[in-house]
Amino acid sequence: MPSPQQYCAEKVYQTGSSLYYSLRGQTAPTLQALISLHALFRELSDVLYECHETQLAQVKLEWWTTEVNQLFHGEPTHPVTQALVPVIARYQLPEHYFQELVEGQLILLEQTHYHSFAELSQCCRMSDGVASLLCSHVMGFQHDNTLQYAERLGIALALARGVRFLRRDLQRGRLTLPMEDLNRFQVSEHDVLNLRHTPALQDLLQHHTQQIYQLFQAAFASLPAGDCFAQRAGLIRARLSIAALQEVEADNFRVLEQRISLTPVRKLWLSTMTHWQSRYGKKPLVPPNKDAAMR
Repeated sequence: MPSPQQYCAEKVYQTGSSLYYSLRGQTAPTLQALISLHALFRELSDVLYECHETQLAQVKLEWWTTEVNQLFHGEPTHPVTQALVPVIARYQLPEHYFQELVEGQLILLEQTHYHSFAELSQCCRMSDGVASLLCSHVMGFQHDNTLQYAERLGIALALARGVRFLRRDLQRGRLTLPMEDLNRFQVSEHDVLNLRHTPALQDLLQHHTQQIYQLFQAAFASLPAGDCFAQRAGLIRARLSIAALQEVEADNFRVLEQRISLTPVRKLWLSTMTHWQSRYGKKPLVPPNKDAAMR
């Protein structure tokens, strides 16, 4: 039977994955802590995507609410929470972050449509934003502004993932494009839910992607240069995410037809470059704002 730490590694730390490349070069304690946290994030998100019945998913998330309470006040029973016991003690991670993680998934479970980009971003803040904050606490920082960076980064990563995995979300009845943008670009909700790629949808996704790039830029602007190297894992994830979005753009946003991913060789190159640039306080470049250029 694998140890709790082995269980977490098998869950999320596969060779060739973006997480694998983003965590290369971390010290052993930090690496294990981040793997354990990402295993928890995966366990919670799996409930949302693997349970086809809402009632069953709610029961599972309520179980996780109890398990988080056990993590801080009793004896945790799940391998992931057992692996997190020494992590929480070592890095003094706040309990409220873990509670918010589960609450965020419960909200995502209930809310399948979003009126505005701001509303969608707020929901991402309650899940991925909190997850990014936890990781930043583990990696360490000297400046309080780094927490603002971490939260914004988590939101941007979640929204970028939403573009790449739009088909998966739609197949589970979740429309992660703001309704006001569907109306603005005259995109039929019926067409989107039936996985129909149209010129109007392509224009909407182009606009949506520009908003995500702006969030990445805002996140990088919040990160002091002195904390770049400590926070390099997040910067690497951001660089890989931006590169993947650029590939989606180059393919005319045909995300309803196929999933686009970076090759392991390209991930290695981008992660290595970002790692070394972070030593000098440099952050990934964000593509220019095409929306602004068109105005």
